[in-house]
Amino acid sequence: MKILFITPVVPTESDGRRPYNFLKYLSTRHQVSLLCLRLPVQKSQDVERIAAMGVRVQSLPIHSFRSLFQSMVGLFARWPIRASWCYSRCFRRLVQETLARESFDIVHFDRMRMGQYADCVPGPKVLDFTDSLSLYL
Repeated sequence: MKILFITPVVPTESDGRRPYNFLKYLSTRHQVSLLCLRLPVQKSQDVERIAAMGVRVQSLPIHSFRSLFQSMVGLFARWPIRASWCYSRCFRRLVQETLARESFDIVHFDRMRMGQYADCVPGPKVLDFTDSLSLYL
């Protein structure tokens, strides 16, 4: 099965532990690709660790100032701040270009905030709500 994972950060053992373990186990039996945003504090070694599992990784650096600006815009537009923080036209284009080049059996969106890119996906998709969001919100 060909799986595309889309996450708001590069999954590591400490940050994004849940998707990290999904990638770790799914990559043993499936062809897995990862599209993710890379925080300024994340190192190239974090990406290399995922690639060493056999996962094809494309990460887009996200700059703190731009994310803060997007969050402020989101406040005035009445968007969820977490989704605004992850909004990127460049990332949307990366998702679209990846899907134009290659087909996947399923696309997995990690966390509600990445669901804003689900409209780019024509086929089966999973939006993974990692928390009890009704209680959280």
